[in-house]
Amino acid sequence: MTSGKEDDDVSVTVTDTDTEVEGIIMTNNNNNNKSDEEAQIIEHAVRSLPSHAAAIDLLSSGVCVRCILRLFGVSGRVYSCSLLSSSYLYSVLEKSYSSHDSDTWRPSLQAESPYYCSVCLGILQFCHTDGKVKDQVSEFTLSIAEMVKKEGHEIESFCFEISVPPIISANENAIWLCMKNKYGSELWCQEEKLLAEHVSLKDALKMSVTDSLETLLAGKYALGSFHICLTYTQTKASSWLLGCQDRNQDFKRRKTGMFACLTF
Repeated sequence: MTSGKEDDDVSVTVTDTDTEVEGIIMTNNNNNNKSDEEAQIIEHAVRSLPSHAAAIDLLSSGVCVRCILRLFGVSGRVYSCSLLSSSYLYSVLEKSYSSHDSDTWRPSLQAESPYYCSVCLGILQFCHTDGKVKDQVSEFTLSIAEMVKKEGHEIESFCFEISVPPIISANENAIWLCMKNKYGSELWCQEEKLLAEHVSLKDALKMSVTDSLETLLAGKYALGSFHICLTYTQTKASSWLLGCQDRNQDFKRRKTGMFACLTF
């Protein structure tokens, strides 16, 4: 009996161990598959950019990766990719670098900048109230989901109400002016539809967080009674806006950002 019990114990232990190891392997495989899928999505988005030189210039001027994509009219799942970062975009641009481009436009990109984006001022970098640029969609959506659950809301669907100050539009106009001053002779920059088809900051924000929130809240994004209101403010916006209208020089990296006020 004792021997049989020991055999049973050993058998159970081995089975549990095998199951645990198999679970770890499956998790790693799932993570690898997700990373591979995201890499393909980002590479596809990069291939659609009309000018890699301009994208590098924007990165070097402190424009965040999501603003670069939206200013060039890119839309879709790429905004929610966890791999998406300035350094990753730069590495993909280098891989797809074609021999007919000049080396002169390829400055070295430093590590992830601690500054806020020159255009969105941190909104699409998902800054936290501790003043740090974390650029993590998952952390941002988790904080929203936790607040929803903490207040006892049970939802089947949700939608967004997003409010951003006029400085964002002024920043977009200024960065386009910079691009036209430098690349105005190139065909891609002369196409009016490029400016007309750019993705708004609000739409880019929705594309960034919707999938994650649908999972965390177990609800679908749709027009409904439950509204997630994100109101962005920036105290120094008014004085900065006054000087934006006739600004022609390159964008400077900024240390002031915006933070969201969340209401339901």
